[in-house]
Amino acid sequence: MDCLDKFIINIPKKVQDTKKIGDVEIYIETKFNEFEHRIPYGEVVSIPLKYKTPVKVGDILYIHHHVTMDGGNQLEKENFMVRYHPDGGFSTQCYAFKNEDGLQVLTNWVLVEPIPQPHHLKSSVIELVNLTPEANRYGRIHCDSEALAEIGVKKGDIVYFAKDADYEMEIDGKKLWRMNVDHLLAVDYGYKG
Repeated sequence: MDCLDKFIINIPKKVQDTKKIGDVEIYIETKFNEFEHRIPYGEVVSIPLKYKTPVKVGDILYIHHHVTMDGGNQLEKENFMVRYHPDGGFSTQCYAFKNEDGLQVLTNWVLVEPIPQPHHLKSSVIELVNLTPEANRYGRIHCDSEALAEIGVKKGDIVYFAKDADYEMEIDGKKLWRMNVDHLLAVDYGYKG
């Protein structure tokens, strides 16, 4: 089956419900911190017929967690439809894909590596430093894209972004923030982190 404007991806397991500690595998209650346990990727089974896309069958597609939460997206037990539009924005549920050339972003989405910012709490007795990446609005661009090139931003640049624009995803064991290119507010060429 092929869809006009959607990818079809195969996700054998919707949640990561086990964790290996040494030689022991334990089971996790996935309803606690539900979004953290969602598997945000799947193998492409079919590409949209309506649009030209760099994604090919067999690539890994990184998606929004709602794809597997919304029962209307499920075709069969392990196959799900993922909305796509070449103009991007919130009508697209896929952000990036990975193939033999590596990780690449789609449309106007951006992947940013968090840069923990120190928060100093002063006291006359002791100075406490708390590294909390959640409170941080700086990050390093993780992948180049056409949308970034249009605004003069490239991989490795340090950017400042709008409040609450970051959405954490884990890709290849690395925590990255996904956001729209419109959420980038500034490039800090003098950043010394």
